[in-house]
Parts: sequence; structure tokens; C-alpha cells
Amino acid sequence: MINDNITAIKHLKMKGFDDRKITFILSNYMISKMGLNTFIDHINSLFDLLSNEYFSYNNEEIINIIFNSPTIICCSKEFLLKRIEYFNELGLKKEEIINILRLNSSLFTYSNDKMSENFNYLLSLGYSKKDILGIIKHTPSILGYSIDRLKHRIEYLLDKDFDIDSIIKITSKETSIFRNSDDSLTSRIKLFETLGYSKNDFMKIVKNSPAVFGYSDNKITSKFKDLEELGYSHEQVIKITKILSTIFSISTDNIKNKFNELERLGFTHKDVIRISLTQPQIFVYKIEKIEKKINDLMSLGYSRDFVIKMLNSLPSLFGFSFDNIKDKIMLYRSLGLEDAIIERPMRLMQSSDLIYARYMYFLKEKDIKIDMSNIYRLYLSSRNFYDYYKVDNNYILNKYRRDNDFIKKN
Repeated sequence: MINDNITAIKHLKMKGFDDRKITFILSNYMISKMGLNTFIDHINSLFDLLSNEYFSYNNEEIINIIFNSPTIICCSKEFLLKRIEYFNELGLKKEEIINILRLNSSLFTYSNDKMSENFNYLLSLGYSKKDILGIIKHTPSILGYSIDRLKHRIEYLLDKDFDIDSIIKITSKETSIFRNSDDSLTSRIKLFETLGYSKNDFMKIVKNSPAVFGYSDNKITSKFKDLEELGYSHEQVIKITKILSTIFSISTDNIKNKFNELERLGFTHKDVIRISLTQPQIFVYKIEKIEKKINDLMSLGYSRDFVIKMLNSLPSLFGFSFDNIKDKIMLYRSLGLEDAIIERPMRLMQSSDLIYARYMYFLKEKDIKIDMSNIYRLYLSSRNFYDYYKVDNNYILNKYRRDNDFIKKN
């Protein structure tokens, strides 16, 4: 055992350790049982190994690695090299192994058998090798957990009605779930219930944005408060976060900036709230993309005011490609029905192929020319269309296939 702490302390100070780190390291039970010469040899060997060309850690990084897991001092150079070989065989890249040691140096003190046991257990649950390697990169300690601990986490989530496929998806993306306590996870679930979400709402949010499980209660409640201060009601905040659960990870400053940028383009504050209630993805679109969408629509001859009105009426247009929108508008123009979309931009939601097929059906088989007085016929539901005319959409879509040259001819 180390029977000459003064020499050990002196050696560690020479390597750059401060008093706090030295006290912590020498208080480790396994290290206290080492002989002084062995201790010094292992310290020197560690510094040599971790500073070599493979790892290239600087002195401060090596000190932190040892401080985070003093037991690594007890490992021989040969033992540590076998860990590197093991991680290579798993399929981890050199830079990933280097980062794992930086994140959790204790992992290098586990036996290959122990790590393989955990790896194989996760495989048996349905995780792919790619899933597991991804988890190891962010939470390397998972290879050191007891099998009982891993089983308990899976059983906990199953008890909360997540199926195994969802559990694999969630924990592969938010690996902190393996680290967090039951109390922490339960607290998150209860918080969402208190805020007004149903159990199914919470499960859907977590499936779409697993990171929510790792957020603090304060982060979640603060986001609610911030959005309410922007003018959303509590119920509207719930609606938005159910559609775009990643909004919890968007900073409030970024959301406020998006409000300011959209108002600069001509939208009112109320417009932005109304649009975001059905298209909250607007908060992740780049303002340059939105501005281009406005300019592209204006290039078709519409005023800025009308384009703003169009986007207000149909927020999903923000997600449509300009070519898609232009194609629909040009079809309406070719049919002499552009007033239909000027009157109600929502009509752009209807399939161009179906609009064309119905128009031709009435013209060819019913001798009816569709105009603004009878345009409602183009928008009948599939059921009502069949009840009135005894033909279904598939029939007319197959019979009146849209000629790509039709618009040019007309």
C-alpha cells in the first residue's frame, strides 16, 4: 500500500494535480492498497499512454481523466490497450474512443466480458448494433451498469405503456434516460400531466422529441411562461408543443427574433400566432426561405398584401415547394378560375390532378363548364361526389389524366 503519501503527493503535484484532486485520488480505496512504486509507475505509464500519438491528450485532459476515475491508475498499460482493442472490434472509430475516455474514463476499467454482457443484452432487446454504438458514444457508462439496472429501466418504461420499439427509439436518441433516476423521470411525466397534457400527448411528444425526457422541470415551465408572455393562451401552448415538440429546445430569444423578422416582412404579431398554431415549423424555417417564398409568389403577379393574406389563410404553404404552388396556380389560370384561389386560398389544398379531372368530367360528360357560379362542384367530398354523380375519383382520374402541355396550350 502507499506508505509514503508525501512522495505520492509530490509526484502528483509534479504532474500538475492540485491539492483537491490529489486528496480525492489518494482517498480511493483501491489506490490506497497500491505500493508506492507501482503507483508511480502506473501514473507515469498513464501519462505516456494518453499523451502518445493515438490519444494525443494534453496534460490537463489526462489529469481530468484520472480525477474522474482514479481506479484507472490501478490498470496496467496492457489492460488499457486491450480496452482500446475491444472498442475497435465493436466498430468505434479512433476519435470516438478518445471521446469516450474523456467522457467516462471508468469504462476503461471494466472487463471485456462485462461490457460484452451489456452489449449482448441490449441486442437481445431489439437494439441494433448501430443503436448501441450510438448510445455508448453519449452514455458510455451503460456498458458498466448492472444487468438488473438496465432491466429496471426497460421495465419502468414498459410500465408507463411505452412499447419496446418506442423504448428503443427514445433511449437511442436520449441516452440520459438510462442515467436518470425513476424519480426524475416520474417527475417529468407528472409535470406534463399538471400542465394539461394527456398521457397519450406526453407519449407522443417523447416519441417525437425524446430529449424532453432529459429536460429539467424549470426548462419546461419556463418555456410555457415565455410563450404565454408572447400572447399564446395556455391551451395554445399545449397545441403548438404537441405539433412541434422540439420547440422546447428552441431558445425564447430565437422565437422572439422570428416574430420580429416575420413582422418586418408584413405579418402582424397576431398573424404569427395564428400561423404558428397550425404551422409551428415556421419557427425552424430560415427567414431567408420565408422571404424567398413571398418574393416567388409576388413574381406571379400578386401583391405583397395578397401573398400575406394567402399565407395567413393557408399556413401549410410555408412547407410547400414553390414549383408545387406555381403548378396549381397556373392550372387555375389556364382554366379561367384564378378568382377561386383569390377568393379562397384554401382551395390550393385540393389536388391539381383532381381539379383537372373533375373539370374535364363536367365539361366532357355533363356538358357543364365550370365557372365561379358552380365551382363548388370541384370541391365536393369524395362521398358527396359519388352520391351525386355515381362515379368515383379514381374513375375520372384514370380517364382524364392531366396533360402536362394543357396549361401551355391554354
